[in-house]
Amino acid sequence: MIGYGRYRGYQVGRDYKKAHRKKTVIILAIAAALVLCGASLAGWLMHGRKAPSIHSETLAGIDIETIVELNDTQIAVHYPRTKNDAVNQVLHDFATTTVSDFKRDVVNYPHSRDELNMSFKTYRYSEDIVSFAFTKYTIHDWQANGEDSLATMTFNLKTGQQYQIGDVLVGQYLDALSGRIFNHLKNKAEFRDEAQRAALRDGLAPDANNFRNFVLDANKITFLFGPYQLGARDVPEQKVSFKLSDLKSYLAEPFRTAPPPLPQPAAPPAAAQPKPVDTGDLNGKKLVALTFDDGPHPTNTNVLLDTLRREKVNATFFVLGSRVEYYGDVVRRAYEQGNQIASHTTNHKSLTGLSPAERQFEINSTITAIEKTIGVRPTVMRPPYGAFDDAVRADAGMPLVLWSVDPEDWRYLNADTVYGNVMSHVADGSIVLLHDIHATSVQAAARIIPDLKSQGYTLVTIDQLIKTRGGDYTPGRVYYSM
Repeated sequence: MIGYGRYRGYQVGRDYKKAHRKKTVIILAIAAALVLCGASLAGWLMHGRKAPSIHSETLAGIDIETIVELNDTQIAVHYPRTKNDAVNQVLHDFATTTVSDFKRDVVNYPHSRDELNMSFKTYRYSEDIVSFAFTKYTIHDWQANGEDSLATMTFNLKTGQQYQIGDVLVGQYLDALSGRIFNHLKNKAEFRDEAQRAALRDGLAPDANNFRNFVLDANKITFLFGPYQLGARDVPEQKVSFKLSDLKSYLAEPFRTAPPPLPQPAAPPAAAQPKPVDTGDLNGKKLVALTFDDGPHPTNTNVLLDTLRREKVNATFFVLGSRVEYYGDVVRRAYEQGNQIASHTTNHKSLTGLSPAERQFEINSTITAIEKTIGVRPTVMRPPYGAFDDAVRADAGMPLVLWSVDPEDWRYLNADTVYGNVMSHVADGSIVLLHDIHATSVQAAARIIPDLKSQGYTLVTIDQLIKTRGGDYTPGRVYYSM
C-alpha cells in the first residue's frame, strides 16, 4: 500500500505529463462544493474565460452533499441538501443521474482521463422559495476541450413544490420574454452579423423549453442560456435579468405579492489570531503528520476534532474553499484547537487542465476564504488529485504537500481496512492522506491516533513537520514526506 501511495505521488508530481500521454489516470482524493457569486454565472460557465468569485449569500438552511468516485474517473458532484425531504429526493436523483450518465459515456474507455465536476449556486427569493443553479463540467480523453452545461431548479421548501417557468409566469409571457431578451442581446458583439442574429432568434423562440433555466432572487428573475442555445460554441453563455415588477402582468401567485425582506445573516465571529508554530521538543522524535482532505464536514469533522482534543494531538486539514463558506464554524474550531488549516483549492478541479484565470481562482479564492474565516493565510496547498505542473507550482505561491501513505480510504470506506493500511505502512516522517468527509475514515483515525502514540510516534501538523525537519516554504516546492 505505501509503495503504491508513494508511486502515485512520484508519478503525479514528477512525471505527470508522461503519465497523461499514456492516458494513465492518477486518482487520489476528491470532494468539494462550489458555491459562486460576484462574477456572473455566465462568466464562470465559459471554460477558459473569466473566473468567478466565491458566493457568500443566501446559505441559511442549505447544506452540501457530495458524491465522490475515484476509480477510473475523477468524479466530484456537489448538490444542495435542504430541510425538506421531498426536495432532497429530487436533488439526490438529479445528482445520481448526472453521475450515471457520465459513467455510461466512459464505460468503453476505462483507462482514459475523464473528469466530472458539478457545483451549484444558491439564490433565495424568500425564506421558503429557493433556486439552485448547477454548473457541470466534463472532459474525456478523446476530447480536445471540456464541455460546460447548466441546469436550474426552484423549490418551495415549505410545501416541496418545484416551480417550472409556467408556474411563475402566465399568459402570453413567452412572446414577451422572446422579444425583450432578443432586443437586450441583439446589439452585443457576438450577435451583430445576420447568421448570429438568426441563431439568437431561434434560441429565443417563444417556447417554454428555451426559458427553462431561471433563478429567482429577491425582486428579480434571471434567465440563463447555456452552451449552444444561442449560437455556436464560441458564443459566450448569457444571462438576462428582469425586475419582477417589470413582469407584473404575467406573474402567477405567489409571485404577484412581494415577499417579506429576508432576515440578515448573523455577523461571523471575530477571526482568531495567528498562532506560532510550536516545535519546542520535537527534535529527535518519531513524527507523523495526519492530514485530512476535502472538508470541512459538519458532522464528521467535529467528531474528529473531539478525538484530536481527547488525544491532545493536532492534524492538518486541507479544506475546500467552498465548504469553508458553509462550515466556517467548524474551521474556526479546528484552528482554535491548534490544528493547521491548509488549502485544497475551491472546487477540487484538476489544476493542470484549467486556464490561467481559472487556476488562479481555484488557488486564490481559497486563500481568501481561509483568511476571512480564521484571520490567517494558509502556508501550504495540496493540489486536487495531486496533479501539478510548472504552471501550478508557479501560481501556488506556497509549497505543495502530497503524501507518502495513502490508505485509499475513499475506495474501501471501511474503518478496519483504513486502519490496517495506515498502521502497516507508516514510518517516521510520514504524511498520511485521509478524508474527513468519510465517517469510516474518522472512525479509523480514532484508533490510529492512540496506537501511533503507543508506538512512540508524535503526531504533528505539516508546519511542525516542515520546520522540525529543516524544510522551507519556497513557493512551488513539493513535499511527500519529511
